[in-house]
Amino acid sequence: MTIETEVATLTTSTTALLNAVAAQQITVDAAVVTFTASINTINNELNNVDNTSDADKPVSTATATSIATKQPTLVDGDNISTINGVSILGGSPLVIARGQVEIPVLSYENRADLRTPVLPVPLTGDVVIITHLGHFQYTTTFEFFDDDEMAIQAVDPNDPATPIGQWVMALPAFEWSEAQKMFKHADTWERWEDIDRDGHSGHE
Repeated sequence: MTIETEVATLTTSTTALLNAVAAQQITVDAAVVTFTASINTINNELNNVDNTSDADKPVSTATATSIATKQPTLVDGDNISTINGVSILGGSPLVIARGQVEIPVLSYENRADLRTPVLPVPLTGDVVIITHLGHFQYTTTFEFFDDDEMAIQAVDPNDPATPIGQWVMALPAFEWSEAQKMFKHADTWERWEDIDRDGHSGHE
């Protein structure tokens, strides 16, 4: 290898290095320009930032109107209902126990308690048991004649002249059913006696 060859190789390597450095310089220069522009933007825009605290910022009319319609603090039994006396604000699951279904047994005298109910007035579907008669269900329609036995008309407690509904026999008591059978048997027997009596009278 001659000196000329070594010099040529070194020159080539030096040129490549200078080109690489020049390329990196261009990249650095571009980064400096970008950084300088960013700094200028930040410095200029910071002067436009509103440093007012959130507590001191004004509320628009629309926002104030919307806030005014919101529910105030919820208080059990005050502005929010409870379920079976249990708060629904606690976050715990509510278990509503099912109570025994009861049919009220009515105490009455001459059915006055049915005819003039105490307030609150009965609701459609209410059921009462009248001893020896049966189950009676309340309805606000007037489909049956008031016979004081199978249908009993109820009036407004505040206005006895105004009917409000009827108690209608839904399920007869055993005693009532047996009494009806006895009545029918007695009536049938009486009719046969009348027929037999008329027949004998005809032969005579």
